[in-house]
Amino acid sequence: MPLPDNQMYWFATESTPEGGHEADEKTAVLDRFGTWYPPIRECIDNTPAESILRHDIYDLAKMPSTFVRNRTVLLGDAAHAMTPNLGQGAGQAIEDAATLVLLLRSGDITAALARHDRIRRARTRTLWRQSRLMGKAAQAANSVAVHLRNSLLRATPPAIVSRSAARVAKWTSP
Repeated sequence: MPLPDNQMYWFATESTPEGGHEADEKTAVLDRFGTWYPPIRECIDNTPAESILRHDIYDLAKMPSTFVRNRTVLLGDAAHAMTPNLGQGAGQAIEDAATLVLLLRSGDITAALARHDRIRRARTRTLWRQSRLMGKAAQAANSVAVHLRNSLLRATPPAIVSRSAARVAKWTSP
């Protein structure tokens, strides 16, 4: 993901036992992903070893039935923790806060919180489900599921693949 000042953010996932760590995380990432599409190797090579962080990823097993109880409101991951497959977690937390601020301007706190709950649960539930589905497809281990996923990816029109590759190349260029 491109960032200001010619910086970028990248992440990779691999299904491993919870809490695992390597003595040299950069070498571990290079061993696992270094032979993929050349710009991926470039990203890893250009990342200082101390900047490579390894974290377990968690999401909610089930969305809460409400984000509001009395005058307490859950926002962000407290309300709708999702895997990073769609890159929406932080954005949804910002949307939560912005929506809440706008609704509270009405002056009717009870109505504002009820409306916030309806609006935000509908929006985030959809993204949470999509993110889970994307993660299951990306990290499939069953040989039939892997074959199906890879076949669908191979069937992706070249124009779409080229546009995606061009974006990656642009992000990794000095």
